[in-house]
Amino acid sequence: MRWFSSAWLLPPDGGGHIGVDLFLRFIPERIRPYIVHASRWVLFLVAVGLVISSYSLLQVSRFQTTETGLPQVISITPVMIGAVVMMLGALEHALNERMKVVLISAGGIVLLVLPGWLKVSLMADPAAAAAGLMLICFLLGILAGVPIAFTLGLSAMVFFICDPSLPFVFFSQQVVAGADHFVLLAIPFFLLAGAAMENNGMSTRLVELVVRGMGRFRGGLNMTTVLSMAFFSGISGSKLADVAAVGGVLMPAVRRANEDSEEAAGVFAASAVVAETIPPCVNLIVLGFVANISIGALFIAGLMPAACLLVLMLIAANRFGGKIDIKAAYPQMRPRLQLWLGAIVGLAMIFMIGRGVMMGIATSTEISAFAVVYAIVIGRLAFRELTLRATVKMFIDIAAMSGVLLFIVACATSLSYVLTIQ
Repeated sequence: MRWFSSAWLLPPDGGGHIGVDLFLRFIPERIRPYIVHASRWVLFLVAVGLVISSYSLLQVSRFQTTETGLPQVISITPVMIGAVVMMLGALEHALNERMKVVLISAGGIVLLVLPGWLKVSLMADPAAAAAGLMLICFLLGILAGVPIAFTLGLSAMVFFICDPSLPFVFFSQQVVAGADHFVLLAIPFFLLAGAAMENNGMSTRLVELVVRGMGRFRGGLNMTTVLSMAFFSGISGSKLADVAAVGGVLMPAVRRANEDSEEAAGVFAASAVVAETIPPCVNLIVLGFVANISIGALFIAGLMPAACLLVLMLIAANRFGGKIDIKAAYPQMRPRLQLWLGAIVGLAMIFMIGRGVMMGIATSTEISAFAVVYAIVIGRLAFRELTLRATVKMFIDIAAMSGVLLFIVACATSLSYVLTIQ
């Protein structure tokens, strides 16, 4: 699975990669821009380290072959090319700011790196300081809001630099190995299946049917949000994809019904938690891969907590919500036959995914690939809303989202290797 490195061609920034910005709120506003910009230099440094390490790995692999007899370089070259483009994108992103901010943030990085470099260079045994510096880099990266993937990559890279007993080529080697696994193909496939449902009209029809059925009850719109998020959690496996699919359909109805948009956003955020336990969940797939646990068993284990969360949120939605005017939310209603057709097609897909994995008919990767074909082909035949242009854009968007998730796994594998040594 070498294609994941193509997503590194995208400019790495805080808007695309996942980070923690909670602690930045406690930093004074006049200092915060410099801290935020310093994280851009961290992205550049990690990319430079990956370029150097992958080049060394490429030289080592020139005369090696894979298990199938193919040259080993075909798996390393895309990583190196992606790292080079990522480095250039990170540099452009870092320089795209006022010169004062660029220079001060760069100076701050130098002041942080210099003491560590002096400490390591003056020590008789530099390896003794490697673990401490790795921990410091990890904590500073989290506090500064550096994207998770680059925080993990920075921590591992610093350890390999400080420990002379470990060749620096191990850094890129573990990054490549981290995403080179058949199981992880399920992540982009499930994301793609969810996006196909959104683009071909399945999600729109399913959500409208739920709104028209639940809207007559107290808290009907909130309960619709909870149920819709639960349905799509069983398809896309990602909170980001779930919120995008359901929110894009429901939020216009919320505004037309004159409901509170902030309250609706809160319901979206709370109900998205269900995606963590409803199969197929991306995090469960990653956990099963890293911890060597049966993914099918994890999917089954997630059903009970998901059901408990779903019932509790439906009760809360009913208790604190109010009735809505369905005609105001949907002034132009589709025929019920169309809605039921969309719902049946979507629910059949959910049923096949769940039964396929839990009954052992196929692996999660195979089921996810089937779900993509089903969503695109059946959706195209049933609704004819998925155009060629929309399909190409969908593939590009999901490739970028998958690259973000898989790069986290890749860098985490490199850091995991370091922790294993420790």
